[in-house]
Amino acid sequence: LTYDHTFAEKHRVSFSGGAEYQYTKAQQIYAGASDFADPFFKNIIVGTYSGNDAGGTLQLLSGAALFSIGLESYFGPGGYS
Repeated sequence: LTYDHTFAEKHRVSFSGGAEYQYTKAQQIYAGASDFADPFFKNIIVGTYSGNDAGGTLQLLSGAALFSIGLESYFGPGGYS
């Protein structure tokens, strides 16, 4: 959007403006494990190790998320001379 006008042949007013919109939607699924009995396997992501916890404190985790974020902005420089 642009506006430019001169009044009485010596007053000039100008303005430019616009708007921007952004929208993002995402989903994620994750799984993993930590604290294996064998210190060699400290933190493992699912699919790279399939052993059992021989008396250790194996911790499994999993989850999912679905989210969306948006941004709306307006801008408009103007001038007078």
